[in-house]
Amino acid sequence: MNAATEQPTKDAKDDVSAMLSDNKPDEPETKDERRKRLHRRNMRYYRSLSSPNCPKEIASLAAKCKGNSSQRSYLFENWLLCDGNWAKSSLLAKLKSRNRNSRRGLRKWMTRAEMQEKWGETITQCIIEAKESDEERAKSEIRNHPECPSNKVMIQYLCLHDDTEERLDEEELENVLEVSLGDSSEDSGSSSSPHDAKKKKKKAGTKKGKSPKKKPKAKGKAKAAQKKPKSTGEDAMCMPGASKYVYNCTC
Repeated sequence: MNAATEQPTKDAKDDVSAMLSDNKPDEPETKDERRKRLHRRNMRYYRSLSSPNCPKEIASLAAKCKGNSSQRSYLFENWLLCDGNWAKSSLLAKLKSRNRNSRRGLRKWMTRAEMQEKWGETITQCIIEAKESDEERAKSEIRNHPECPSNKVMIQYLCLHDDTEERLDEEELENVLEVSLGDSSEDSGSSSSPHDAKKKKKKAGTKKGKSPKKKPKAKGKAKAAQKKPKSTGEDAMCMPGASKYVYNCTC
């Protein structure tokens, strides 16, 4: 193994050191300094996607994210979490794991006739010879047909479907984004739910019942009659400074 493969390239070292130096400083920075620092960080991010050292899974994912700001943001956050080193990214591990599972699931047991129909006689013969010549592969990739084990024509060989594999790998990349973004959106939705619940509760409050109608105000003579009821008997009046009452009889 040569020294180039054992150690990071010079560009990778420069990017890592720049990443560390461009962390938010302890001392206050001016707006211009902050703008330049963020610009340098963004340029390192874009270089990491176009670099020959960028894993093909990450490069494929970045190409799919171009038209979606949420997906681009998710990819950028993963780059920050791995300190600019995609090889250490948990996202890359997730993509590789899904692709391995896809390839394993796409392998199919096929008879010689099915293989010939798909690849032709020459390629089919090469595949069968390669499996039969390897003792370990012969045990795991060659079997008698479960429905008719005694029929030698129906012997099956475990083969990989290349065309389908490529299509499903692309779907896996999309699924990673959908699942990851779906989880983050659910978290944000749950954090805002109490506030939204209060608003909904306020809007859905019970309507107040109609207040009883007030009696119409009396006007003119009727109003005066209500204030001064007509007396039907004797009214006693105390005269100022007098020690006796004067009675007015209205009868």
